[in-house]
Amino acid sequence: MLQDLVVDIISMTISIIITFGTASVAERIQRNKARKLTAIMVLSSIESFCRNMEDQVDDLARKDTIATWLLHIPADSIPLMDEQELLTIVNEVQRLTVLMHDKTSETIFSNNIGTWENVGNFSFIDQVGQCFYGINWITDRWQQEVHDIASHFDRIQEHPSEYPGDTFFQKYLTDMQVRGSLTNIHSMRNWFERNIAAYRENNRVNMKLIGLTEKEVMDFTDGLLKEVETHSSDEPLQYTRHPRLDPDSLYTMPPLPRKQGK
Repeated sequence: MLQDLVVDIISMTISIIITFGTASVAERIQRNKARKLTAIMVLSSIESFCRNMEDQVDDLARKDTIATWLLHIPADSIPLMDEQELLTIVNEVQRLTVLMHDKTSETIFSNNIGTWENVGNFSFIDQVGQCFYGINWITDRWQQEVHDIASHFDRIQEHPSEYPGDTFFQKYLTDMQVRGSLTNIHSMRNWFERNIAAYRENNRVNMKLIGLTEKEVMDFTDGLLKEVETHSSDEPLQYTRHPRLDPDSLYTMPPLPRKQGK
């Protein structure tokens, strides 16, 4: 009788251990999955931003060539140039694109204490937080550049008498603020390249901190981009798009394309 009671107690104890032990293991596995998914999401968000900056670098490489060409036109030769051709070139170089940053992952990561507790690595949390802070600063800084270079045209056009020169483009291309913005295109291109390298190196460090591979993050990022492409509308956007200038053509253009009859 006593022996049976002991056996029952032992069996019950083993059953309890197995039940709670299994639940604990399952909970730990689930927590690790959530931790890994959170880390992949935020690192993928940073990688996506790096790819957006790469697009800017490609665009600025073209615009840098065009801006350099404009900056080297002698001031006294500007009135002799074809104004429509100059307008096309100036419009091309000042048409900067907005730098995109999807804040979904950042918002989830930054505003949820539970997410931080689940990640459980202060160094990872701190470095990712600094990355997102820097990303927001970069997007704001670039937005200011986009605004500045676009505003110069209207500024001079609205108050032409305030600027020296005989023609609009002489006023425009000799204006110090305009020339500063055109020169800054080269600096911004290099600035983006440095930031891309820095953020990707930071991502690699964070992958090690959290136990992820670069392939996991890249595959996740590629998957998101494919998903966006799949769900995008097949209907073309209805807007007038001016053809882009070929920067190589600037090397073969006549140094002084003159007005008709000149």
